Amino acid sequence: MTGADLPEWLVGIWRRESIELAGAPDLPEGPFEAADVVWFQGRTRYADLRLPQGPAAPFSEEEAFGGRQRWDAPRLQFLHDLDRSGRLAEDAGDLELVPDPAGDLLLETGSFVHDGQPCRYLERWRRATPPTPDVRVHELRSADGGLAGLCLHINDQRLLLRRITGEVRARHTHVETGRTIGSLGDPGAPPGQGADPWRCLEGPA
Repeated sequence: MTGADLPEWLVGIWRRESIELAGAPDLPEGPFEAADVVWFQGRTRYADLRLPQGPAAPFSEEEAFGGRQRWDAPRLQFLHDLDRSGRLAEDAGDLELVPDPAGDLLLETGSFVHDGQPCRYLERWRRATPPTPDVRVHELRSADGGLAGLCLHINDQRLLLRRITGEVRARHTHVETGRTIGSLGDPGAPPGQGADPWRCLEGPA
C-alpha cells in the first residue's frame, strides 16, 4: 500500500445502506439502494462485490473489483488491480466515521462525471463486523507477475476474486457453513484448498 497507514477503524466488512446522487437532472432523487454491495477492507488490500437488486440504477451495476489502496486522510483511493467491468477509472472518496446507536456508520463522499456533467455522491456504509476483526489476506500472481487472485477472509466470511481466461469472477462465502452469499461466476478454490501458490499478505498463512 502507498500513502499513510490505513486506520484500524476502517478494517472489517462494510455493507452499503444507500447512495445519494446529485448534479444532473436525470439522476435518482434522494437516497436509494438497488444493489447488494459488500466491501471487505483489510490493512493492505480490499475487495468489493456488487450484485444488482431490482431495476437498473447508477452505481448499482454488477461489479467485482479489488486490490491495493492509498490513504491520505480523509481520502481513500481504491486501485482496481482486479476489475470485472473496468467502468470505474477513478475511484476515491472522502470518509467520515459517524457513531450511531445501530453501529458504526461510514459516510463516503466524492465526485464523478455523468453525461459530461460533474456530479456528487454520498454513500452510507454500515459496519458488518465488530471492531478489530480477524483478517487474513492472500494474493495469487500469474506467471508474468500480474495479479490473478485476491482473497480476503474476515472473521467468518470470505470474498474471493480470481481472473480466469480474462474474466474476473467473485464469490462471497460464509466460511463455517460453506454457504455462498453472493457470486459472479466461479472463481475456483480459495487459498489452502487447491494447488495454486497463494501468497499470504496478512494474518496466518
